[in-house]
This record gives sequence, structure tokens and C-alpha cells, in this order.
Amino acid sequence: KFSDARGAAACAGVTPTQHSSGGKAKIGHIPKRRGNTLRKNLFLGARTVVSRLKHKEATTEKERWIKNLLAKKSVKCVAIALANKTVRTAYALLKNGSTYEPKILAA
Repeated sequence: KFSDARGAAACAGVTPTQHSSGGKAKIGHIPKRRGNTLRKNLFLGARTVVSRLKHKEATTEKERWIKNLLAKKSVKCVAIALANKTVRTAYALLKNGSTYEPKILAA
């Protein structure tokens, strides 16, 4: 079991490494220490969602979040962020025993 959602995301390999020294924190890349099939599949699914969303209008809050990130970051970086968010969402749903209901944007 994981103590929190970040632990689950770290186990899946979709959280960036952090190096801290003297009060200065540097966020690095995602770890690739072993062949992680889960991370690979999460990334491929997220990259597909991000690529398809580049050319269409956002209809949910999560899609709007992705579009805002795409304005600032690369497709690969946004895909990793979405994979991270997916793991954290899944953790919360399993922990609370609830179902996923995307928030639709008002027209």
C-alpha cells in the first residue's frame, strides 16, 4: 500500500526526481531505472490523448488543463504530467471507492 497518491505515482515512475541542497530545490527528469511497462503504457495513452486534443476544443476541465499546459510545455512533458495526474486520480478513486465523473465545461 501507498501512504499517498504521490507514492503511487512514484512507483509507476511518472514523478520527476528532486535534488535539494541548501534550501535550493531542483526538479529533474522522470526516473528510468528499470523497464517499467506501467510507465510506458501510461505515457503512450497520455500522449495519444494530448496529441488528439491539440486539434480540438476542450470540453472538460481536465482537457482545458491540458490545453493550458500545451501552450507552455512540449507534448512529451504534458503527456508525463497527464500520466502523473491519471495515477493520482486512480489512487483517489480506489481509496475513496468512488467513480470518475469528468467536470463538463459550461457552453
